[in-house]
Formats: sequence, C-alpha cells, structure tokens
Amino acid sequence: FEVRVSMTCGFKSHLPHQTRSFHSFGFFCCNKLSLCFSPPLNFSIERMKSAMDIVAYWKAALSQNADEMRAFFHEDACVNWHNTNEHFTCDEFIRANCEYPGSWDGEIERIETLHDLIITAVHVYSREGDISCHVTSFIKIKAGKIVSIDEYWGDNAPAPQWRIDMHVGTPIHQ
Repeated sequence: FEVRVSMTCGFKSHLPHQTRSFHSFGFFCCNKLSLCFSPPLNFSIERMKSAMDIVAYWKAALSQNADEMRAFFHEDACVNWHNTNEHFTCDEFIRANCEYPGSWDGEIERIETLHDLIITAVHVYSREGDISCHVTSFIKIKAGKIVSIDEYWGDNAPAPQWRIDMHVGTPIHQ
C-alpha cells in the first residue's frame, strides 16, 4: 500500500517525491498518480499534528492488521455498514474486517475533513482480482481516535444495460 503524493499549493516537502506519508487535513483532490493538498482556512500545524493519520488507518485496515487497526479506535467506538444494516462494536468490526476471506488492497481516491469528521472514498479490491468495490466512509474523530464510522459499500460494475441503451453518460475511467 502506498500513497503517491505531489504536494503543491506552496507547501514544500523534504520527503522523496514518490511516497510520502502525512496526516490528513484539508481538501485533497486525486488523480491516478498525484494527490494535491490544499489546507483549509483554519489550518494550523498543531491541529494537524493532533489529527488521526487516516492514510495509516487505511493501510492497517486493508492489510487486515488487527493490532494496528485497534490503535486508531476509541474503546467505545462503533461502526455501521448501512448497505447490509449491520452495527458493530469496535472489536466486532475489527474481527469482521480482519477475518474477511481473501487478501485485500486499495487506493484512497479522496479525503475530505470537516471539523471532527473525516470522509474518505476508497477503491478496495481483492489481490486475486475477482472483487472490486468502493467504500465511502464517514469517520468521526475525538481526541485523535475514531469514535464512529458510517460506511457505504458499492460493487464496481459496468453500467446497467438500460442506461447503455439510452446512450447517456460516458466512462469515468477508460
């Protein structure tokens, strides 16, 4: 798992160009090989240092590392998977994630922050190549720890035939 970052907007980095780790704060816009960080108006270095490292969280989740994942959660955290109407305690969620069959990887496509909320859009796929989906996660943070997550999962698939027959829309990715 790696995040390829090209920092712009007047910020300089001493890290190598191809792989940089950072705390998420502000607006990020992504394309296939770059991620642009634009700080919000209320941006401060102290606030950024106290933020949860959302990239490290996703790295732990995608690698199904229970111990690393647990460090990101408040002990009373809960997680909701709305598509399947499931509510999990922190321990149940970590178990469901880490014991999910297969091996997984993914790419963070978008990160947004709003006060104590981090919103991510992540492309998740099996390393075997048979499953590909996207998840939108609304992650509430308190004192640098996750207190709740609301997730919405969707399988990646071609447009349905009825829309193809209408000749509307074009592919986002070729």
